Amino acid sequence: MAADLITAAVSDRICAHMNDDHADAVVLYATAYGHQPAATAARMVA
Repeated sequence: MAADLITAAVSDRICAHMNDDHADAVVLYATAYGHQPAATAARMVA
């Protein structure tokens, strides 16, 4: 079974959704996975 590719358009749509509807989770991702414990704002870009 071939894996579906995430195109630039799909990535843009996912990032927009996360930034618009789940901004608190994006900050949590930055603090936990991005090793930025002092982050108070973040945006998903890719």
